[in-house]
Amino acid sequence: MRAAEPSLDSNNSAERFELQTRIATGNLFESFVGFDRKLRRKVLIKRGVEGSLISQDDCSHILKRSFENAGHFRHPNILPPISGFEQNGMYHVVYPYLADSVGLDTELFRRNYQELLLQIFSAVDFIHCLGYVHCDLKKDNFRILCRGETYRVLLSDFDFLTASGMQPEGLVFGSPLHIAPEILRDEIVLPQSDHYSLGVMLLLMAHGNPSQLEVQLRKVADGNHEELEVTRDALSSQMEGLVSVVNSLSRYHHVERPANLGHLLHEHGSRLGIDASQYNSHLLWHVLRTRYYTWQKGTNKPRRDLQEFLTHDAKLLGIPQGLANDFEATSFMSHSDKYRVVRKVVSGSSVERYADHFYVSPSLGDLEKLYARVDGVVKPHTTSVSGISWVQIARTALKLKTKGQFLRAAILLKRLLQSDSDEIPAKTRASLYVRLGECCRHLGFVTDARQDFIQALASNHLSPIKQILVHLQQADLFAIDKNQEEHDRFLHEAYAIAAAHDLLHLRLKVLERQLWTVYQKGRSRSALRDFRVLARIARDRGLITHELIVQNAVGCIEWTLGNLETAREVLQTAIGNCTEYVDSSRLVPLYTNLGMVSFDLGEYKEAIGVHLLAKKLNCASSDISRGALIEASLFSCYVLIGDYEKAER
Repeated sequence: MRAAEPSLDSNNSAERFELQTRIATGNLFESFVGFDRKLRRKVLIKRGVEGSLISQDDCSHILKRSFENAGHFRHPNILPPISGFEQNGMYHVVYPYLADSVGLDTELFRRNYQELLLQIFSAVDFIHCLGYVHCDLKKDNFRILCRGETYRVLLSDFDFLTASGMQPEGLVFGSPLHIAPEILRDEIVLPQSDHYSLGVMLLLMAHGNPSQLEVQLRKVADGNHEELEVTRDALSSQMEGLVSVVNSLSRYHHVERPANLGHLLHEHGSRLGIDASQYNSHLLWHVLRTRYYTWQKGTNKPRRDLQEFLTHDAKLLGIPQGLANDFEATSFMSHSDKYRVVRKVVSGSSVERYADHFYVSPSLGDLEKLYARVDGVVKPHTTSVSGISWVQIARTALKLKTKGQFLRAAILLKRLLQSDSDEIPAKTRASLYVRLGECCRHLGFVTDARQDFIQALASNHLSPIKQILVHLQQADLFAIDKNQEEHDRFLHEAYAIAAAHDLLHLRLKVLERQLWTVYQKGRSRSALRDFRVLARIARDRGLITHELIVQNAVGCIEWTLGNLETAREVLQTAIGNCTEYVDSSRLVPLYTNLGMVSFDLGEYKEAIGVHLLAKKLNCASSDISRGALIEASLFSCYVLIGDYEKAER
């Protein structure tokens, strides 16, 4: 069943829908079977009850917010509202009418819980991925469509839907047993709040003695801190496998509940007899489609441009920021083309590869296929190598690389190098492999980058300087994979090349990297001696920047070893020797470390002065993480000297 597109056309909707038979009345809302005059079919219409516990304005506000937030949901296990209109001062929300559906019956669930649980988890996780919390998960809000031997769960009723991390806007009357404790305390809601309600719902259907369980639930709802631990014996024989799942979901404190139902399903699915292998890929597709729909036609969110859409969904798409920039660069200015490129990106994402909560690092080959599907948007002359000289293609690729458009540059270079053109000189080909490897490294394609660098080194046509730089990049790539042996091997080879060709500057650069590795392994005392030698060589040769970096390392090691006075002296000397010769932003790490050392020495006022200077210099470098470190240390200093007014700033 495909839901109709949501509409907010109040003028037409009031005439389009006719209320016929009242079928349910609650404390706040009542439901009618209605008739859609336009599509000639029955619908379900919900509105506030006259004389309800809250005003009609509040009822209308809840229903309108429910429609605006949930009307764009696109998921096979969610029944979203299809229209909303105002009539006689009352807001009405229209849902599809499911004549052949049944409620979530306990016996039905027990017989088919593997199939139904997978669908319930997918619907709830989907809402959470879009940044919402349902806040009212209970058996009554699930419908089941029966088609022969197959069942389809539909989650409905989004009256209390709330943005994650916010306080619920809906009103809770009494202490319903399924509501999470933090909601009853009027605290902020998180996905874990829904997980508690889901755990309670499953417990009530799986428990062998529901009345006994309700006594425990009442204690929790009344504010008693009581864990709902159940044993396998307490569940019905059909549901024993659920014991670990429901115990995880129904923990009293939200921080102890799982943050993601997909992870819980992957962890316990085999014991439940549930195949969770396709869970992430199906869920990801529905999330992407809904987000694209919201971006293009959303009723309650401002229209976002292509860059913002891709930035917001970069993690779900599994692509780095650079790729988002590339897609933006390839789109034309008209809105239709921008919509088309996003649609192509979403439809071209190979969601089957996604795992571990929708994140994976794809290869350049995968994205090249995806990129090729953006036909009609990507300018043809920037992705084709036929009929154009290799020189022009290489220049275009290098220009794109300079502009930060690494994916387009990588695709051009890859196609050029795979074209087997005899016109490309061997030395140039080796250099192009280096550039391709650098693009892949920027895009996060570690395996592709490593292979390209190997191709460049194997050609034996790189200059000694380029060989050293490639070796250093290879060492970085192996460090990402935590392959210390290969990392050290490439550093050793780079040092040997620099020594053989008397390249002192690069020799110092490699030696500095090697010594940092020794220091990070915990061999601080042996690294300290070598760092001092390196600092002296850098000073003698006039390599001020290298001297600054190495002296900072010496100060850090002395600080780590507990030699605080020596560390302060080293850092002060380094700052004094280099201030006149380097950009002030390069001194920020030294001033930051000096402030930390002064703090450990108990010289809090001195630490404040140093940190304020570091903060001023850091404004130019815009290093956010270092700025946060400086602010935290300043706060501690002000507190320790009793200046609480400045600490609060």
